[in-house]
Amino acid sequence: MNLSELFNFIKYNQRFKENVGYQFLSFFSKLVVQIFFPVLMILTWGVEIFGIWLILLTIISTIYGVNLNVTEVTRLEMTNAFNQKNNNALEKYYFNGFVAQIINIFLFSLLTLLIISFVDLSKYSNVNLDYLSIKNCFYFIIIAFYIEALTYIYYPTVNYEGYTKSWVNQNTFYQIYSKVLIILAFYFNEFYFLGLFLIVSNLLRFILIYNLHNKKKLKLNFKNFDKIILKDLFKKSLSYTLEKINYLLKQNGIILIVANFFSPTIVTLVSTARTLFYYLPINFFDVITHSSVIEFTKINLHNKVNEIKILFKKFFVILLIVSLIFFIGSNLIGKEIYEIWIKSNEIKITRSLIFLITLDAILIGYLNLLTAPFKGFNNFLFLTKIDFYLTLFSLITIVALIYIFNSLLLIFLLIVISNIILALFLNLRFKDYLKRL
Repeated sequence: MNLSELFNFIKYNQRFKENVGYQFLSFFSKLVVQIFFPVLMILTWGVEIFGIWLILLTIISTIYGVNLNVTEVTRLEMTNAFNQKNNNALEKYYFNGFVAQIINIFLFSLLTLLIISFVDLSKYSNVNLDYLSIKNCFYFIIIAFYIEALTYIYYPTVNYEGYTKSWVNQNTFYQIYSKVLIILAFYFNEFYFLGLFLIVSNLLRFILIYNLHNKKKLKLNFKNFDKIILKDLFKKSLSYTLEKINYLLKQNGIILIVANFFSPTIVTLVSTARTLFYYLPINFFDVITHSSVIEFTKINLHNKVNEIKILFKKFFVILLIVSLIFFIGSNLIGKEIYEIWIKSNEIKITRSLIFLITLDAILIGYLNLLTAPFKGFNNFLFLTKIDFYLTLFSLITIVALIYIFNSLLLIFLLIVISNIILALFLNLRFKDYLKRL
């Protein structure tokens, strides 16, 4: 790869620069939140109570995540209709996307009623935290996620023109004020205010996004209901749905396993360690990969395989440089930075844990880039199936072995091995899979 070609690509691609710019703004806001939020939560609520909050949030976010992810597909279809100046199709996709999201909310309700009957929240109560407060907080979190589901009805209308500016700006704002409000809940000296303030945050975001939606002047019209379009949206959403389930299994699944076999304090250790050494780089990598998906959608269909290969190499070089800097820096001084960041005698991080988490982050970044061309053409269900089966197998293996060895490091070692296998397999088959597009 000629570096001058790479620099010219970045320099002269205005759309890419603009989308990267706004994605980077989102990354920066997440960075600020990720640095300060855990520290302030630990300082105010303590390590154990923060761990309980994370467990409650993880339970509901996992239920919420098990749905048909139609909003991204609706956005892509609306973008195509907009580019073709087909207003009739634009309005139809908007209305049927709305219907699909309402079905998702109904599904969330059913799953929530099913799961909460099996969740024993009383085991997390202690001298400093009573059961009623935990229960109220749990139900407030559920309400907050209902509001989030309603907000995502308007995700396609805010983004369909091909630029992420408005949505990213609102999410950036949300990342900041939502965490500030949750921290302020401490001054009410009741745990359930954490959930109550999450409701307030999500309600504020809903209002702001709804106002952005109104500017697009798209109206709901029942005449636009189309069973064929609705079915098509659900069919095309399978890739994004399975991808989301894979993400939940890899992220929330680990938290729930740790919560079941270890203490809330260890949950806090895992969450903070992954915040610094996993989510931070992943969010930065996403600046590259999210913008790359848009670029892959613009590929010339007559010579798409060769053009994809050339474009992929450019993004790979960028990702490789960033990954090496992050990996070396984290393993050299990461432990010292973490101990300055999280000052707690209850939490002890090891260099082995940092090594495994950082390696996992880099692998995920590369895997996301490998799937980016297929996302650009909305043809990656077969990839998510492979990922799903391997992830499910690795989690079953983790649960089976954790009963025997009871080792936190074993969990992350098996995750890394699973992602190495997946990365090697997809890399070997990458050229063959491109021919399917």
